[in-house]
Amino acid sequence: LHQEDPTTFDSCKAWQNGEVYLQMAYNAYYTNYETALINTWFLAKSVYPEQFADIDLTAKTNEVTKAFLGSELADAIFACPASFGGYQKIDTTTFFD
Repeated sequence: LHQEDPTTFDSCKAWQNGEVYLQMAYNAYYTNYETALINTWFLAKSVYPEQFADIDLTAKTNEVTKAFLGSELADAIFACPASFGGYQKIDTTTFFD
């Protein structure tokens, strides 16, 4: 994203309709497979909310982090969305303000 040029996204239909979401980065120096899996559940619920209405993202996050990391981490992850960057719908009208 280029903060100095918000018009970059003006032609993007999702941006125009306010349907833009953030998710956590899963690949940096290594791949965080647990984060990639949680991202998939978040994406599914965001794109197909009716089909995935029965999925509780907090419970699914705890299930995945417990299996991969040995601890249920949903509370810590969701408590700091700005720190981790994701699992939220962004307001495209104020994002660059």
